[in-house]
Amino acid sequence: MHVATNRTYEYQIQIPIRLVDVPEDLVLTSDQPDDLQVMIQATGKQLISMAMADAQIDLSLLDYTRGTHEREIVAADVLSALDRPYESFEIVIPRSIRLTLERRIEKELPVLVTNEFEPRIGFAVMSEPIVEPDSIMVSGPASVVSKLKSIPTDSMQFVDLDSPLEERISLLLPDSLHLTTSDSSVLLQLAVEPKRTRQFDSVAVQPPRGFNLDKFKVEPVTITVVLEIPGSEVDSFSVEDFEISFKRPPILRDSVRAALKTTLPDNVSIVSPLVDSVLILSRDENTGD
Repeated sequence: MHVATNRTYEYQIQIPIRLVDVPEDLVLTSDQPDDLQVMIQATGKQLISMAMADAQIDLSLLDYTRGTHEREIVAADVLSALDRPYESFEIVIPRSIRLTLERRIEKELPVLVTNEFEPRIGFAVMSEPIVEPDSIMVSGPASVVSKLKSIPTDSMQFVDLDSPLEERISLLLPDSLHLTTSDSSVLLQLAVEPKRTRQFDSVAVQPPRGFNLDKFKVEPVTITVVLEIPGSEVDSFSVEDFEISFKRPPILRDSVRAALKTTLPDNVSIVSPLVDSVLILSRDENTGD
């Protein structure tokens, strides 16, 4: 083993590259190689020592300005990463890297909730979703940040909700845009509560706009309706908050049935009307009946 490790070998190694000292008012937008491939001549002992070391090449961008630059990889860059001299080495790839630096700007953007919410049957979503924080500070290339209007949430779906929702959810920010944010996630809150049933008797059936009540009459003129209403609103809910009407038949004859149509707030649902249609009858011109 002693003889073998004292021999000189040729070996190709990979050394990670890190770009450091980027000026605060600039952002690097070009894609860079992760490592540098070097062909090295060294003894077996040196190669073992190198394998155990955490070598890394740091390339400083402190003196660089806005624009595109060609940075040559030189021997001094490799020597700075190695803790001892070697008999010889040769840089394989890359011999140089292209650097593109853009002006960095910051912008405060609102968080856009892209999630879908579906309550369980018998429950209601009581409000628009709330996120904390509701705006995010975004930093990155001026050409990208200036075009952004909002930052979307991860488009998760929430189904069968039967209680208030409180969930931390990630923001969608593509890495390829070279952006950073003040927060990577937000707290999403949604009010959900159970519904209660309530019966409304003698609800007037409203004719559609322009329907001629002088020529036609509707039977029945009132119906009974059972609704599911959020528990916190059930006592204050009244017949003024919804409407029962009927669909205008394509052809009005002496006698025709028309399906009922219910107009309800988003968080209210109909359980059952006692009838599902009305009868439209032509009035007798002489008697008005």
